[in-house]
Amino acid sequence: AGKAEELSSFFSSYYGAAVINPVWLADLHPLLHRWRNILKHKGLLLEEAFMPERLRLQNNAVVYGNITAKKIIFCNGINTFQLQYWQNLPFVFNKGEALIADIPGLPQANIYKAGNSTIVPWYDGLWWVGSSYENTYNDALPTKTFRVKKEQELQMYLRQPFTIIDHVASLRPAVAVERRPFAGFHPYMPAIGILNGMGTKGCSLAPWFAKQITENLLYQKPIDALADVMRFKRILQPV
Repeated sequence: AGKAEELSSFFSSYYGAAVINPVWLADLHPLLHRWRNILKHKGLLLEEAFMPERLRLQNNAVVYGNITAKKIIFCNGINTFQLQYWQNLPFVFNKGEALIADIPGLPQANIYKAGNSTIVPWYDGLWWVGSSYENTYNDALPTKTFRVKKEQELQMYLRQPFTIIDHVASLRPAVAVERRPFAGFHPYMPAIGILNGMGTKGCSLAPWFAKQITENLLYQKPIDALADVMRFKRILQPV
């Protein structure tokens, strides 16, 4: 109750406030930055655009430039579904928008939910405020409608002054027929894999299914049948 009452100095709410405790907060920006540096230091990361036309399948191996491997796994967002291997999957893209805000004084040890907004610690003391889930849109650009709506919502709930620093938008790869991802290997080309279609749950689902794919490769453990791309064997075709 004490913590909930403390929130009243930051937020206005007719219904009061509730606190969920304990929770774990993954600080993604430093995590990804440090992991990227580790991969670069070990020579395991090429920071260059992937060129699909350079990829060749050769005797159950994958050849790309001077790299020869047993498998390739596509986890490159919406670009995965432009490839001939996966273009028959029932994918869909939905648009999400968010504001980047400066809210001085708001403690960054928490994630806050105010109205329809989720206010998440970003980096450099800033906040990510979002997000939307749009199945109908004209383009992948930020919209004035979203910005005005979110600013009004922040003005309604926040007792603290705030400044909008940036407005971002992007397209999420999702699954049209069910809210389950694509994970695993092509039924007719087992050297070609996929880890995609996470929708809004990428931060939680991607590590889980990446682990399943890894254990499948190393120990032949099965991938969860509800997510295994093999469930779409009938509509996938050999290339």
